[in-house]
Amino acid sequence: MASLQEDGLGLRTISNHITRIGALLRRHKIVDLLNNDDKPKYDEREVEAYDSDQLTALFAAASPEERMLFQFFLGTGFREQEVMFCSWRNVDFSGKVITVKSKPELGFRPKDKQERSVPVPDALIASLANRRKHSTSMLVFPGPNGKPNGHFLRMLQKLAHRAKLNCSECLTKAGKSCAKNSTCGDWGLHKFRKTFATMHSEAGVPAPTIQRWLGHASLSTTLRYLAAADLRSERTRSQVNTSFAALGIGGAA
Repeated sequence: MASLQEDGLGLRTISNHITRIGALLRRHKIVDLLNNDDKPKYDEREVEAYDSDQLTALFAAASPEERMLFQFFLGTGFREQEVMFCSWRNVDFSGKVITVKSKPELGFRPKDKQERSVPVPDALIASLANRRKHSTSMLVFPGPNGKPNGHFLRMLQKLAHRAKLNCSECLTKAGKSCAKNSTCGDWGLHKFRKTFATMHSEAGVPAPTIQRWLGHASLSTTLRYLAAADLRSERTRSQVNTSFAALGIGGAA
């Protein structure tokens, strides 16, 4: 646990590692190495998605390459490594779906070893078709050397800072404030997955279908994404206002 923390992993990630190691040890009858007080403690963070104003401002400030990349994250709901290793063979231009496929030759296997296909918007397929004409790599979004690009998060946070979208409250471990640096914790790649789920849910796509598109092993994980979206929905807003209408809260003084 100390080693993982020195490597910069968060407490929740460390807890997940410890849980898996504990399960392995229990299979071999090795138990009670840790008590509850020894295990990492972390706060369960609320699932958040980008709102339409944030996305509009982000894409308005983006270069054509940045816009293409982050619209791909949003339109597919892919995880970071799924985008890194997505090749042109994974894009079905006629069927308008993009598939997550294992690439053992590149050292990539999908989470839970689960391949899946995701239908994407016509506009995204059209943009990708144009991009394909000028591509010289097997990868859709290669790095400068043609290899998988591991700098997507840095690109996003630089873009958010340039678009003046940082929260101005984040501090890094080194004491850097996101008010003046491209380090805002409000901007992360995984948040596009949550936004993908939110937008499909608001459009009426059933939760089990969203689960399949996201590649979640458990429906409860998908429902946790959607519960946060429902909290901020117009339907919930109407219900809350109706509940307190009799008291005149928010009315003229």
